[in-house]
Amino acid sequence: SVVERAGGLTLPSYLYASQLTRVSTRQAEEEQLRVSIAQMQREISSRYATASSMTSASAADQQTTLNPQQAAIAQLGAVTPTGRIVLDMKPSASTVADIPSFPLEDGDSFYIPPKLSTVQVAGAVYNENAFRFQPRKHLSAYLNDAGGPTRQGDTRRIFLVRADGTVISRQSHGQFWHTDFESTVLLPGDAIIVPTKLKSPNNFLQQLPFWTQMVSQTALTGAVIGTTH
Repeated sequence: SVVERAGGLTLPSYLYASQLTRVSTRQAEEEQLRVSIAQMQREISSRYATASSMTSASAADQQTTLNPQQAAIAQLGAVTPTGRIVLDMKPSASTVADIPSFPLEDGDSFYIPPKLSTVQVAGAVYNENAFRFQPRKHLSAYLNDAGGPTRQGDTRRIFLVRADGTVISRQSHGQFWHTDFESTVLLPGDAIIVPTKLKSPNNFLQQLPFWTQMVSQTALTGAVIGTTH
């Protein structure tokens, strides 16, 4: 009803990539991020608390591992949550009737971008860039356009941020859909992210680069949608 009061949709509207942002949602995301960062810092501090009692060589090795982990946490702490609410619209949505009847709160913002024409590839690839969208083109083809993952790229944790704000990872795609992740057909405004490898004896810390880049790129994609046509 709010969209109708605003005069309805214009012809190039891209409803699938529309963004509903909410203050209360952003505040909840900020709190969740703060708690997660504190947990990561405690875990790192606990794991490397004994570094001072080690030999010089062992302590140096520990510090070499610790530095990139601390840098990744700092990067995560610099992320500003968007407060975006995924509306779960179909890529073919094109009319006001396709917009969910979702109750609004004071201060909500609803942005509908024009039709997008690019796909972004970012992270540990040889050529981070936005590439021209081509119908029925697969994820692997866009990744090849970017030169593929670098030696530092963690190919096991590549993920896709859809234009609607949803995230698909290689792990979840294989677990729930049992299909080839690389064969995923991309949509305008999608973003492929290749995280950087980070060695750690702890599984939680091993996934730190993945979560850091997923959170930051999910926030970034919202900004890209607002500026890339």
